[in-house]
This record gives sequence, C-alpha cells and structure tokens, in this order.
Amino acid sequence: MARRSTLWTEIARDRELRQRQNARAVRVHQQVAKELATDAARARQADDRDAKARERERIEAERHAGLNEADNQNARLEARVDELAALLKTCVSAPPVTVEQLTAIQLPPFVPGPDGVALEPPERPVMQDGGLLSRSRRRREYEQAVEQYASAFEQYKARDRGRVARLEALREAHRQHVEDLRAAAVDRAANLRAGLRDGVEAVVEEFAVQAIAMLQLPDGIGLEPKAAYRRDPREIVVDIQLPDTKVLPTEKSVKYVHVRRSFTVKERSRNELANMYGGLLATLPLCVAQLLFSSLDAEVLDSVTVNGILPTADRATGRPVARCLVSVTTSRSTFDELVLDSPELDPVLCMRELGAKLSPHPLDYEEVLPFLTFELAKYRLDLSVDVAAGMDGRVNLSTMDWGEFEQLIRQLLQEMTGADSRVTRRSKDDGIDGVVFDCNAVLGGEFIVQAKRYRNVVPANDVRALAGVMHDKRANHAIFVTTAWFSDDGRRFALDNRVRLVEGPELKHLLRVHLGLDVLVPSARRRRRAGANDAGVGPAA
Repeated sequence: MARRSTLWTEIARDRELRQRQNARAVRVHQQVAKELATDAARARQADDRDAKARERERIEAERHAGLNEADNQNARLEARVDELAALLKTCVSAPPVTVEQLTAIQLPPFVPGPDGVALEPPERPVMQDGGLLSRSRRRREYEQAVEQYASAFEQYKARDRGRVARLEALREAHRQHVEDLRAAAVDRAANLRAGLRDGVEAVVEEFAVQAIAMLQLPDGIGLEPKAAYRRDPREIVVDIQLPDTKVLPTEKSVKYVHVRRSFTVKERSRNELANMYGGLLATLPLCVAQLLFSSLDAEVLDSVTVNGILPTADRATGRPVARCLVSVTTSRSTFDELVLDSPELDPVLCMRELGAKLSPHPLDYEEVLPFLTFELAKYRLDLSVDVAAGMDGRVNLSTMDWGEFEQLIRQLLQEMTGADSRVTRRSKDDGIDGVVFDCNAVLGGEFIVQAKRYRNVVPANDVRALAGVMHDKRANHAIFVTTAWFSDDGRRFALDNRVRLVEGPELKHLLRVHLGLDVLVPSARRRRRAGANDAGVGPAA
C-alpha cells in the first residue's frame, strides 16, 4: 500500500510539474506575443510620425516654393515696369551712333580644315633583342624594315609638303578675303561719311534707319523704322512701328494662397495701363529724335518728325490697318532745350510741351493725324497754287506755263477725289509731276501723277517709265495725263500695270465737269497716224 501511494504521488507530482511548465510556456509565449505586438505598434506609430513629418515637410516645401515663385513673378513684373519706365533714360545715356559702328564688320576666323592637322610620321623600326630567331635573321629583317621605313618616310614628307602648301594657300586666301572685307568696310565708311557730309538723301535715310535699329529696347519692341529725308529743309520724317498693349505687364502683383494651393493675380486698373502705354508711346519718339539729333550734324539735320504707327486689325471688319497713335515734329534748337535725363521729366508732358499729338485713348488705339506723313516726305513737293481761279475766258492748254499746267491737273484731281493732291518741284522730281494721297476707292491709296502737253502720240516707253517710278516709290497707282493720245501698246501696258491714262478729249471733259473750265486742247494729228508718230514725240511749243 505504501508503494502504491508513493507511485501515485510521483505521478501526481509529475503531472503538476508538467502543468506548471506548460503554464510557464504559455505565459512566455503570451509575453513574447505581447512584446511583438507592442514593437509592431511602436513601429507603426514611428512610421506614422515619420509620414506626418514628411507630409509636413512636403507641405512646407510646397508653401515655400509657392511663395518663392510668387516673389519671382513679382520681381519680374517690377523689373519690366522699371525697364519701361527707364527706357528714356537708357536711350539718352547711350552714346551717339557713329559711322564706325555702322560699318564695323565681324572678320571671319581662319578655319584650316583637315590640312590643319599634322600627319603622323611612320614609326621607326627597332632591332629586336633575343627571341627564337637568330641574330643574323633578326639583322636581315631589321635592315628590310629600315628600307621600308625610308620609303614610307619619303612618302610622308611629300604628303606633308602638299598639306603645308594647301594650308598656306588657304591662309593666303583667308588673308586676302579679310583684306577685301576691310577695304570694303573702309570704302563704305568713306562713302557714308561723304554722303552724310553732302546731305545725300538716300545715305542719310540709310544711316537713320540703321542707327534707330541699334537702339537698346525692351523685349517685344521692334521699331522697324522707315525714313524719308529732305535736304533743302534739312528735315527727316521717320515712321516707327509701335508695340501693342501686349508688351505691358497687365498683372500688378501675384500672391500664393497656400490653403487653395494656387496663385491669385491682382490686375492693373485700366487707368494705370492707359498711363503706362501712353508713357511708352511718348517715350519712343523722344528716343528716336534724341538719337538722330545726337548722331547727325546740324548741317545735315535741323528738324525731325516721328510718327508712331501701330499695325493692328479693324475690329469691325477684321482687316489689317495701320493707325498713327503719336506724331511729333521738332527742331534741333527746341529739342536741345530739353533735359531728357532729368529724373523729374515726364515723357507725356514733354511731348505736350513739344506740341505733339498723342492718342487720347491709347488702349483703344484711337488715331491722331500726323504732322507730316512718310508718304509726303518721299516726294519733293512744291506749294499748291489755285490757277483755275485766275483763268478768264477759254483757256488754251498749249499756251499755258508748264508749272501752271501741273497745278491745273492737281486741282482737277483734288476736285475729283476730295483727297490731298500736291505738285512736285521741277528739279529731281523723278519724272513725277504730282502726287495724290488717300484717294477714294476708285483711285485708291497713293497715286503718282505725270502731266504732259504733247501734240503727238505718247509712246509706250513713257508709260513704262512712269510704271517703273510707281514701283520705285511703292505707290498704289499712277495716272498719266496728256493733251494728246497714247499708243495701243501703251494702252495695253497701262491696263496690266495700274496706270490710268487720260487723253486730250477726256481731259477737256473732266475740266469742264469738275472745274467749270472750257479749255482748248492743242490740235492733235489724226489717231490713225499714231503708229507712224510713236518714234517722234514732240511737246507742245
């Protein structure tokens, strides 16, 4: 009984021990699981904190980037405003344009090409030491290599002499080309100086256009000048192309709104834009006039007229139009009294002081009438005289003075078109007796006129010559008025080349209808003899 009791006691003790071990193992497992769960939770918390920190850093970086971009845009806006405001000061501080600047050339560098690279000489042979070959064998191979080297070296020297010869020829050709360019530049400078000294119209116009093109202007502003110079009054008329309102910074400021992750723009008021654009329109002609007066001598230039032309589109029709928004004419003495580099000077008030015409509503591109148009300045115009008022009785065109006849034709065309009609001076008129501007739709545009008193047929060559002058002057049309008649060839040529022909009978009719004058046209030979008289044209005696 004692042994059985002891056995059950041992069994119970072992069971209890295993139960305690199992319980301890469970507790250890639970503890490990709990620690793992705690570590995982801490890791997730750490990841969340890192993610939030990165998000905060991203948002902050985004905010700083937005603020920096807004600051950069505001800086660009301010720089553009300052650049436009300081344009007059920049132009005034620039030195005058000289002949040397206009005739300076960029000399091309010498480019030798492949012949500029030295040839590689053949490699000199070397006597081999040791090896499997005997000394005598090595010696024979070395001597053969020396002979081959000598032949190859002679060929190398011949090729190199040819290369050097070609290189020297290229160098000499380049030197001669550079000398020719320099000589041409010197000749061009001499011709330009002589032309400016003598007041040659074409030379002065070329100098003015190139000088204006050298003005340092803000981006988006290209004047594309056209110049017409008249020597007798020492006057130059310049048409410059104005920029539209797109060159203005319409935004006043830019602000970054972080909450909306976007930029808000504050626009400039219409009044502010009008003042800014009006100031630009006033500044550009002042810059051009200052440059011309400072670059051309007083013996050449005494008066400047600048017209600012804006190429745009008609809002009603969509057709392209050119509108004059500013026009100023001033003499050298008046302009020299201005202190353009004064910080207190207002370009708009300065232009008003000069009596300039400025668009009253520049943002609407409202036009002004120019003082003197570029088209008028192209011609040597004379004073207009009313000769029709002094004619009594029946007028015989054959006995009229040439100048009075041209003035009579001018009056006739002006009465017919209602446009500005002028006569040219007798000397250097390029074969033009008159000009009509801004004609009606029938005539159209700029119209050059030639008026001749002939008794015989006008040959086709005279019509062709007038058409050539029309193209040279870039006029829209031409009219040839004569007291005689035109050849059939001249008529056909005129129909195809925008030349309007007026013969004696039609001229007589037009003078009676539009000026109330009953005139006598010089007796003309019968038209059937036109072919015979084509070669012999004689003006009225």
